[in-house]
Amino acid sequence: MTKYPFNFPIITLDKTTFDYCQNVDVLTKTTNYVLKGGYFNNLLLIDCTGKSWIIKEATKLNSIGLFWGYNVFLEQNIRVKFKYKENKKIYNLLDVKKLILDKIYRDRYFWESGGEFDEIVSTVNQSESILNLFELLKQDLVKGK
Repeated sequence: MTKYPFNFPIITLDKTTFDYCQNVDVLTKTTNYVLKGGYFNNLLLIDCTGKSWIIKEATKLNSIGLFWGYNVFLEQNIRVKFKYKENKKIYNLLDVKKLILDKIYRDRYFWESGGEFDEIVSTVNQSESILNLFELLKQDLVKGK
């Protein structure tokens, strides 16, 4: 597996939302549909130390699972590898909170529809470090996974 300089856990931020990734397996596992849709293009990664990178390109490494990774919906599960560049910006806790809260407020109806809006805003505001924030988000975001 490709070695990356990211210190896990990390969050990924695209134009509209964010996600929590606990390890490289979670980060690099996706579907052909997501890859072809350009999700990884210019994706911002922030690790638990505040360092950041921008994914410039993602390419298919191999398929994952039986039947070449295809599921019953004919979606192919794949592993990707990245070309990335280190972002010069080092994020502090307030920067990361602002980025995440901006995404939450931008998609407020989504978060309210799940009944988690107030809970996740409170979680973000109460965090005491970037690592603490990521671990609290993990509890909120990875409940059913």
